[in-house]
Amino acid sequence: VNNITGTITINTSNVTLNLNNRIITQPAGNGIAITGSNVAVSNGNINASGSGVRATSVSNIDLNDLTITGAVRGVEFATVTRGSINNCDFTQNTTGVELTSSTNICIDHCTAVRNTQAGFSLISSGTNTISNCKAFENGITSLVNGYGFVSRNGSGNIFEACVADATQTT
Repeated sequence: VNNITGTITINTSNVTLNLNNRIITQPAGNGIAITGSNVAVSNGNINASGSGVRATSVSNIDLNDLTITGAVRGVEFATVTRGSINNCDFTQNTTGVELTSSTNICIDHCTAVRNTQAGFSLISSGTNTISNCKAFENGITSLVNGYGFVSRNGSGNIFEACVADATQTT
C-alpha cells in the first residue's frame, strides 16, 4: 500500500476517490481539499494538522468509511449544499465534524471520540440530519467547554438516535 504525504486537492466536479485503505498524512495543512461539486471520497485514513477533509462552496459531497485523527476539524463543510457523511470515525481532533452555513447534509453512523472541543458542530447551518451517531469523551482535555453535539444559529436540524457520553464542560 502506497500511503500519501501531502494534500489531495479536488478542484473539478464529478470525482470519485476510493483511497483503498491508504493513509493520508499532512503535517502542515488539510488532508483533502474539495472545491468541486459531485465528489465522493471513501475508504481511508487521514491524519492532518488543518482539516482532514475541507469542502467549500460546493454541493453533493459524499464521505464514506473514513477515519480522521489529529486535525483541527476532522471534516469541515463550509457553505456546502447537499451531502452525506457515513460510517466515519473522528478521533482526537479539535472538532470531529463542523458544518458552517451548510444545508441538507446527512450524517449517519459516525463516531466522534476524544475531540478536544466538540464531536459534531453545526454553525449557522439548517435542515441537516444527524442520525445514529455517537460522541464520547469530547472536551476531556479542553480548557474550554466540550460538546458532543452542538447547533448554533441554525434551524430545522434533526438529531435522531444519537448518544453523547462522558463529554466534559468547564
